[in-house]
Amino acid sequence: MKPAPGDELELAIERLAAGGDGVGRCGGLAVFVARAAPGDRLRVRVTESHPRFARAEIAAVLEPGPARREPPCPYYGRCGGCSWLHLEESAQREARAAIAREALERIARRSDLPPIEIVASPRALGYRARARVAHGGGRLGFRARGSREIVDVERCAVLDPATQAALARLRAAPPPGEGECEIRGVGGEVELGGRRLALPPGGFFQANAALWERWVELVLELCGEGERAVELYCGIGFYTAGLARRYAKVVALEGARAAAECAARNSAAEIVCAPAES
Repeated sequence: MKPAPGDELELAIERLAAGGDGVGRCGGLAVFVARAAPGDRLRVRVTESHPRFARAEIAAVLEPGPARREPPCPYYGRCGGCSWLHLEESAQREARAAIAREALERIARRSDLPPIEIVASPRALGYRARARVAHGGGRLGFRARGSREIVDVERCAVLDPATQAALARLRAAPPPGEGECEIRGVGGEVELGGRRLALPPGGFFQANAALWERWVELVLELCGEGERAVELYCGIGFYTAGLARRYAKVVALEGARAAAECAARNSAAEIVCAPAES
């Protein structure tokens, strides 16, 4: 019988899904459980029931899986910013590789994949160079999981020191009213590979600054060199300048005007401000 909301079940968690939830089975039905770990034996309470799957929350951990740990953050469980802090770092890396492989096999229909190499972050915590915070009602922090409620956060375990300092400054002088704003640990420019990159206010850049250099090395190595390259969704030109040194002609597309203007300053490529679909 298909479980209904409010029903309690005992589940063994088999794996982690792309959204971060653990996956167990009730009969032939997949049950997604937030903050579950592979190998967990749980008593769960069903919150949603659909024809092909259900969602549930943990009522009790009957037997923890081998990778479960005490989360290194006092807000974890209420704050919706992180999903896997209850897992050892090695289990997080293995799950991400498995999710990527499953997506390539199922969506791209590739069955001939080599082993996926994992490039681990030098810092498991304290790595994030930007974040979007919510404020209102005397609280400043991050949204609760599946809710608009704001969890008041004084210190975030994943922010790097400069971004944590930006959070402290914002908490000392919070914006008026209710809303969201971005904090970042970098200014209007960053150094990457011996060159300066301009960053517009609100412009997108990868959050893990500790991996920037390695990402650029890997992408350029895989892109090779030649006569002509087209880069889609180039953003501020994070990879574009390196491509321009390897190809005789580079055309880079970016739909956001502020980012495209930055990309033009950051590289010698031809920057086209247009949707990639064009």
